[in-house]
Amino acid sequence: MNTIEVLTRTRELISNPRRWCKGHSVLYGYTADGGRMIKVAYCLIGAIATVCGNRHGPEYEGALDALLAQANVKAPCNTDNSKALAVAFRNDGVNFTHAQAIDWIDKTIAMLERDARLREQLAAIVAAAQAEDVAADRELEDA
Repeated sequence: MNTIEVLTRTRELISNPRRWCKGHSVLYGYTADGGRMIKVAYCLIGAIATVCGNRHGPEYEGALDALLAQANVKAPCNTDNSKALAVAFRNDGVNFTHAQAIDWIDKTIAMLERDARLREQLAAIVAAAQAEDVAADRELEDA
């Protein structure tokens, strides 16, 4: 799963304001029949970890890196835990709302999609330049 997919699934998971929370990675509740405990709400960190299946690894770290880059926030040090805390502090801020959480994800996805398009354009430019270099080398060899 790439970072855009992780963030898209994260957004889906917390798209309903009742499925988003502050102060806890995950809130649990019981099924209607009281039979089993289930996850009922997530902060951004809990949602990303749920989507990724864990709190470490390239998918999890990629999502944290992207969110922090979009918000222009630097973690105190370059560890998963430090990055998670930086995202959690923002998520749990007194005035931070569900709408802002969704907007943060949307802006991050848009940033990643724009960056991917720019990388594709750059790759095309490099490939064209390399093809021109090969053609010029052949002309020199033929001369």
